[in-house]
Amino acid sequence: MALFTSKDGGRTWTTIRITSTSGLGYAIALDPKDSRHIYVGGKQGGKAALFRTDNAGASWLGITGSIKGIITELALDPKTSQTIYAGTPNGLYRSKNGGQAWERKAKFDVRVIKVDPNSPDRLWAGGENGLYQSDDGGSTWTPLSGLTIPKINCLEFDARKSILYAGTDGGGLAGIDVPPATNPGVRGR
Repeated sequence: MALFTSKDGGRTWTTIRITSTSGLGYAIALDPKDSRHIYVGGKQGGKAALFRTDNAGASWLGITGSIKGIITELALDPKTSQTIYAGTPNGLYRSKNGGQAWERKAKFDVRVIKVDPNSPDRLWAGGENGLYQSDDGGSTWTPLSGLTIPKINCLEFDARKSILYAGTDGGGLAGIDVPPATNPGVRGR
């Protein structure tokens, strides 16, 4: 498995080898507070594979732990990057200690994850079976209705306008008004 980086706007690329064996990378997350901390997730040998570097790729640590299924998405809590979310077809996993231990927090297919930057306990996850919202860091989930096509391929949140955009399979782009978080200062994790 490898990561490719460019320092000249994509004109040239450098390969950063993560492992000596082959694998497929599907997700990358960069720590917003320290760009030397990078997470890469995917699959290796048909199993989940998740790696972390704390030195911009000079060395890598495997942190897959108990995650099952191919890792299709990664997201970090913008206030405490020790909290990591990993999406798989088997559900959503959360680590509160930088990947040392994982908890399965949802059992539905998760292909995309978005964390509210103003209230990190609120997040959205979507995949083959629709779009869901959690207001407690992933412990409980509520399905969001109103989309004519349930398969969610991508998410983006405009925090200034409180609109969640969802790209669907064959249904285009939908914008969903999201009310402000009820208590954005409380961290219930």
